[in-house]
Amino acid sequence: MKRRSERVPPGTYKVVCAGHELYKARTKGTEAVVLSLEILEPSKVKDPSSGKTVRTKGKVIGHAFWLTPLTVPYNAQNARAILGRPVKRLKRVTSWVGKTCEIDVKDDIFNGVTRSRVNVFKPWAPATVRGAR
Repeated sequence: MKRRSERVPPGTYKVVCAGHELYKARTKGTEAVVLSLEILEPSKVKDPSSGKTVRTKGKVIGHAFWLTPLTVPYNAQNARAILGRPVKRLKRVTSWVGKTCEIDVKDDIFNGVTRSRVNVFKPWAPATVRGAR
């Protein structure tokens, strides 16, 4: 899956999970479930830092659910917003792809690099088209 996470301006986005993988950190061996979230809406936004309009539809934001005892309650809450059901073992979930949700994105500076970080997950599903099957 290895899709690079792209920076998008801070804001609220509607996304679909385009993929997931289990990741293990090289330093301490901590495991994570890493999601690739593809932006569906809005298609363009104004970047407050540059004032330019930026195309966002189709861009991918990565998010890691680190699997540690301290993150269990947060992971459970966020997974429920994405999957629409409670999850006991995040590591065993295989049904991420195609799930939709709304996310709030903030800028995060790490080692001098500004990147997008998902701050909040909220349930969201696209409106169904009448007569569609």
